Amino acid sequence: MDSDEFDGDDIADEDFIVAATQATTPTRASSNPNNLKNNRAQPGVQVSSSVSLDSSFPQPQPRLLRVHEEDNSSGSAQPSRARAFRADLPPEPPTHHELDQEALKTWVYPTNLGPTRDYQFSIVKNGLFNNTLVALPTGLGKTFIAATVMLNYFRWMKAAKLIFVAPTKPLVSQQVDACFHIAGIPRSQTTLLTGEVTPALRAEEWNSKRVFFMTPQTLENDLSSGYADPKSIGLVVIDEAHRATGNYSYVKLVAFMRRFSNSFRILALTATPGSKVDAVQEVIDGLGISYVEIRTENSLDIKSYVHQRDEHIVLLDLSDEIILIKDLFSKALQPLVDKLSSQNAYYGRDPMALTTYGLVKARKDWFAGPGRNANQGAKFMITAIFGILTSCNSETK
Repeated sequence: MDSDEFDGDDIADEDFIVAATQATTPTRASSNPNNLKNNRAQPGVQVSSSVSLDSSFPQPQPRLLRVHEEDNSSGSAQPSRARAFRADLPPEPPTHHELDQEALKTWVYPTNLGPTRDYQFSIVKNGLFNNTLVALPTGLGKTFIAATVMLNYFRWMKAAKLIFVAPTKPLVSQQVDACFHIAGIPRSQTTLLTGEVTPALRAEEWNSKRVFFMTPQTLENDLSSGYADPKSIGLVVIDEAHRATGNYSYVKLVAFMRRFSNSFRILALTATPGSKVDAVQEVIDGLGISYVEIRTENSLDIKSYVHQRDEHIVLLDLSDEIILIKDLFSKALQPLVDKLSSQNAYYGRDPMALTTYGLVKARKDWFAGPGRNANQGAKFMITAIFGILTSCNSETK
């Protein structure tokens, strides 16, 4: 995770702050007991470094419940975009997960890696009790934050499954090492599942293990195949969370799990949540986020940990082999582009000039215009072609 990928929508710090802070999230419950009659103060939280929070600070109950709801009580046919604030929600029922009541009295924070960083401590504390989106620059400890949150839920829950998902296998493997060396989660309770694992072994692992590391596609397949029980999942850590838009696996996973249970926590990690308010809000809505932790390289509490970078851009000419590969790839995609053009679905002719945004917009415009009255076969064909070109688009760059 400390090797986060930066997509094409990487942004300036100023735009990043504006976009993330303007996105709508449900308001947190007031820390003043006089403001909410159901708000109850909790004892001070103990950590492994013997640091105790002020006992006057009301700690949230460690109940794992969704706090993001859509308000559609008006009965209108159109879905309402109004969001219920936490203070307006009815009392939350207890979780169905079996909890360790003694362990619930404390939460731990590893201090075996040097001095405690205040921003990491704060993010971990809030991530334990809220569905949190953490936006933190690369190299500032998202791996440590995820491992610490996973460790506490491992202590609190007796049998619930804890899942870490990342879009690539190297990122998944990196988190496995972090959990062993940072958090100390028992290796005997941990497994790394990939598409190469046989179905019989997958079913056995889901029955015997508690901590799982995998890609979202692998988890989606296990849930749909019945190997994994969505009701048994207590925590989902999502790396590269800015991908959670549209029909990406992250969004489908959360929606599928909420059909069976609302009693699970979400911790979403990213370095670039989006450059526009709508993009950030789409991530928040797709994952059911209730709290956002934002840091940029100019944030006061992380400035001392950010090292200045010297960038030297070196432009290289493409080799003859790369040029040949690009030509062959372009010829392979050309028939698909021509088919879209013949259906008035896409007006570009050069396969190497395709962009994901252009393809998505062209598909939407076609179904709203020329494709509205097309027969079902043509619609299936156009949908398939757009899907192929979109998946191949990253390979053309």
